Amino acid sequence: MTPDTANFIREALTLDADQRAVVANVLIESLHEGPDTGEIDEAWHEEVNRRLTEVRDGSVELVDADDHYARLRDSLTALRSAADEGWADARAGRYVDARLEELNEFIQGLGEAAVPNVADNDH
Repeated sequence: MTPDTANFIREALTLDADQRAVVANVLIESLHEGPDTGEIDEAWHEEVNRRLTEVRDGSVELVDADDHYARLRDSLTALRSAADEGWADARAGRYVDARLEELNEFIQGLGEAAVPNVADNDH
């Protein structure tokens, strides 16, 4: 560390918390500057404004994060159960070959079959 850097740090530490936060923010932002930082910042600003507008006008529903993750875990558990059942059927010789073209529909059907299980667990 150069003496100038050490002096800067000592001086910065004499600032109040708000002033230190401003200095820290400017220094951190300076690390992320690049040729298209402006475009990225503008895109994020537009995205934040779009989301804020949706929340304010009621076009989206805010969901508690813990509830959301619980539903996701339930969905994953149901899908794993369906997959385990499918593998057990395959090992036992109880399966139907599906053409590659039918695979997406088959997988979608597994997901749709899992949804009622998740919905039943929500209540």
